[in-house]
Amino acid sequence: MYEKILVPLDGSDLAEGALPYALEVAAASRSEVILTTISESSNELSPLYQAYIDRMIARTRDEMVKRSSPGQRISGKAMTGKPADEILRLAEEEQVSLIVLANRGTGRGPWALGHIASKVLQASRIPVMLVKRGKAGRDREHSLVKRILLPLDTSVAGAAATPYAAELARLLHASLVLLHVEPKPLPWLFAPGVEFAYLPPVSPDQQAKQLTTHMGYVDKMAQSLRGKGLVVSCEASAGSPASEILSYAAANEIDLIALSTHGHSGIARFVYGSVTEKVLEVADLPVLVVRPAMA
Repeated sequence: MYEKILVPLDGSDLAEGALPYALEVAAASRSEVILTTISESSNELSPLYQAYIDRMIARTRDEMVKRSSPGQRISGKAMTGKPADEILRLAEEEQVSLIVLANRGTGRGPWALGHIASKVLQASRIPVMLVKRGKAGRDREHSLVKRILLPLDTSVAGAAATPYAAELARLLHASLVLLHVEPKPLPWLFAPGVEFAYLPPVSPDQQAKQLTTHMGYVDKMAQSLRGKGLVVSCEASAGSPASEILSYAAANEIDLIALSTHGHSGIARFVYGSVTEKVLEVADLPVLVVRPAMA
């Protein structure tokens, strides 16, 4: 599932903060790691850019040896073009299975990663792990990812991240927390192209029944994952999904959130759902974003 991992870099320590997460997954899965840096001007592309990638390849190989994973394939490429487009093109060309990138760089390197991450997230058809802050200083003998939060809303699209989160949990020996947030009923629903639609009020009894039904789905999912040898727990709450996800992650030592996008094709090629968008904006920990196959 994670055969090839692409890590875009911009020459800054902030951007390189994503590398430890990529290497942790790579060491556990024996994945190939591809490093890239991109210049937006062909006039600026010089041996310095390739020299930077060569240094990062050497550094990455040394790190993999320290992680008891020598002989792993590490490659790199300096490119020119529009960064987001080049990242996506390279990912498709190399049949990459995971993109790991920082949410921002310094802007002083070959390209400013902060202006690129959202474009990659919007357009990528493969999973993207967005790292909000690096933890390179943590002892490498201890996993960066020990607890993974997987929010579920009982929809097919909402479960798209499940196999990817489960594989990470298996590879990294992490525990998996399934969280269902029951949204509080709203009297009005606004939607694109629709002025408003009235939603009948839901009584407390009806909401309790809905929660019971939905948690039955979550429990069934947990049992299936436990059958694969994973350590899984289930949690439920009510309120704004994004706020509840963020609150739970902050209060329970979550190391990574795995979300599907609930997006749709459109002018921007792909628009991720509002819950995922808010979590990406606010969360101070890595977020794995998976686009449903139907989107």
